[in-house]
Amino acid sequence: MKRSLVLLLMILSTAVFLPSLFYLDVISGHEAREGVRLREMLGTGQWFVSSVLRKPPLYYWMSGTIAQLRGGPLDAISLRLPSALLAGLGVVVVFWLGRYAATPRGGAWGGVILLTSLLYVQQGRGRS
Repeated sequence: MKRSLVLLLMILSTAVFLPSLFYLDVISGHEAREGVRLREMLGTGQWFVSSVLRKPPLYYWMSGTIAQLRGGPLDAISLRLPSALLAGLGVVVVFWLGRYAATPRGGAWGGVILLTSLLYVQQGRGRS
């Protein structure tokens, strides 16, 4: 039962977060600024001590690694995939915490409620 609920939440998270990676371009706003910072970080090769890092570096490290694994292009997928992966992980963490605090069914409902929260979905898709 536990594995099937986790699998269901992962499938739902994939259906919610991943489609926007492929059909929306990076135009302006916060996402574009992060792309410029990441491009500078990749260009200088300073992954650990960089003047452009203004936030915790996990996002930049994940985006840079994805860009390098894909052959170097810094595009919407490289910028949005870390947010989508971490948002899906957040849904699973809410499930596990809810399972621990209540029941597996309660944990699943917690994950579904988080997955249907509009602001969480917007942030998980990587757009501001």
